[in-house]
Amino acid sequence: MTVPYLHQHYRNSTRILLTDPALQELFLHILTFHGKATTVVSSEESEETPEDFAMFSTRQMEEGALFQPNIVLHSSALSPESTLLLSSIVGGGVLIFPEKDSTVLEHMEGITNFFRKIPYDRPDFEVNGNTLTLHTEIGSVPIPFQDPAVAENLEGLRLLCQQAGLMEEEFYEALMNFNS
Repeated sequence: MTVPYLHQHYRNSTRILLTDPALQELFLHILTFHGKATTVVSSEESEETPEDFAMFSTRQMEEGALFQPNIVLHSSALSPESTLLLSSIVGGGVLIFPEKDSTVLEHMEGITNFFRKIPYDRPDFEVNGNTLTLHTEIGSVPIPFQDPAVAENLEGLRLLCQQAGLMEEEFYEALMNFNS
């Protein structure tokens, strides 16, 4: 199966695109922890029966655009190549992006499909040994990993999980049970 046909194979699934493959393992853990059926999509041919959610991760905007995602977690600043991806988000879809990315509106010029734009900010956290402590509205949440690059996108991941039907408490519960 080639990338251009991925969206056809997964047309009955909610297609989720992560533009940072480093977030894939954590997102899959959270969905699996709560019993959400998810297919991890690759550009290789697959005979898998599509699940409720089809997750594809790539840093290649062109490849991501061919997937025609319903929901995109774009964890880095948008670039001129991102316009292709933005125009491929299905109508009524969702773009979750870093609030610090002030270029979003300029990349939206000329894009005719309607989708929600949800910005997120870097969460408040600290690293102590092998544990990352996330400071949230519901209190401090210890997480058994220490990758600050992933931690900076946890708020985006939380918003993505909301789109998959998982609320804040469920998100943090799964995070605390993550073993990297």
